[in-house]
Amino acid sequence: MGRKQDKQPDHAATIKEAARGHWAEIIADLAGISIDVLDGKAHPCPKCGGKDRFRFTNHDGDGSIICNQCARRICGDGLETIRWATGWTFPEIIRRMADRVGVDLKTGKRTGKKLDADPAEHLKFVSWNDLQAGMFCLAKPPITPEAIKAVGGRMAIYRKKFMVIALPVCGKDLDHTKPVGWVLYNITGGTLPAWKKLQDGSFEVEYVKVKTTPGTKRGLIGVFRDGLRH
Repeated sequence: MGRKQDKQPDHAATIKEAARGHWAEIIADLAGISIDVLDGKAHPCPKCGGKDRFRFTNHDGDGSIICNQCARRICGDGLETIRWATGWTFPEIIRRMADRVGVDLKTGKRTGKKLDADPAEHLKFVSWNDLQAGMFCLAKPPITPEAIKAVGGRMAIYRKKFMVIALPVCGKDLDHTKPVGWVLYNITGGTLPAWKKLQDGSFEVEYVKVKTTPGTKRGLIGVFRDGLRH
């Protein structure tokens, strides 16, 4: 009778659970796909082009994608998405992902490393509306809709309730296509809720005219090209 083998840790399951809800930023970082196309809407495929054949489906935060041309069946989760985008082997993906999300490959357990919050987690980006932007700008002269768009401003729904103007925060590389955060303004000119942590660990809500989304890192607001701001 052979000796019973020890059960091997399921690295993939642990990694996917650690990455749940963070796949957009992880795929952008590891696979080099612009986070702008990881918003759940139809876009040209980053791999095979087209007009609107690619979509970040992300069912239950699993990192899945679909392309009607080149990824109809193979990308059922974020690990498959990274393999599709990079061509890396599965062991290579597991190694890189374990380091990214904090999983010990010897024990198969989480290391306690905390993933940065996704600054866009509570934002649903919507199509630009010149009328709404114009109404916002009337209360904030001399700002114009063109000026907002020139610095990368977008429209979004924040926490499924507030229509906002969202300005990207650029990190050290000044790459506005991979923002490290968002600065929000209520499109009505009113306030937005911000949660302040108290000394006893509880939170209280205060309302502010401008706020950054949770997870936003230090950076510069705007669009930068060749070291110049536009």
